Amino acid sequence: MKELTAKELQQLSEHGLTKEQLFRQLEIFRKGIPHVQLERPATLLNGILSFTVQQEKERIDTFEKSLKKIHVTKFVPASGAATRMFKSLFSFIDGYKPYRETISEYSERSGDASLLELFENQQALPFYELLEKVETDADASESDIFFARVKAMLD
Repeated sequence: MKELTAKELQQLSEHGLTKEQLFRQLEIFRKGIPHVQLERPATLLNGILSFTVQQEKERIDTFEKSLKKIHVTKFVPASGAATRMFKSLFSFIDGYKPYRETISEYSERSGDASLLELFENQQALPFYELLEKVETDADASESDIFFARVKAMLD
């Protein structure tokens, strides 16, 4: 593997990346991301729901009423892999030391304040109820539970 210049090492440091993380990401770009092997197609009642006209109307009404209370933004990821969008989370999975540090300590060490913000506001995520179901050890700290939840989100 190529040796990095001092300037490249500085850039990695500024982005909170290690050389190993960089080389792993470069390998992904070289090899590409493997295609997903689907188990079976989604079919009616097996991943696809069917609504009556009345149920459809109720759901549309609920959505339209909620538009008055919220701001809706269309989200379109820049790439299928969305690596840049989730960089902070992947760095967290690679760099966090479960059972040895807290999210605050990791955030301070890595310089990633956004992760601490996510930790403190995770209850606001629309899928938080699903995250609460992620299994962890009985003695896991709040930080380690969050680590398990982030891992589950990325798997």
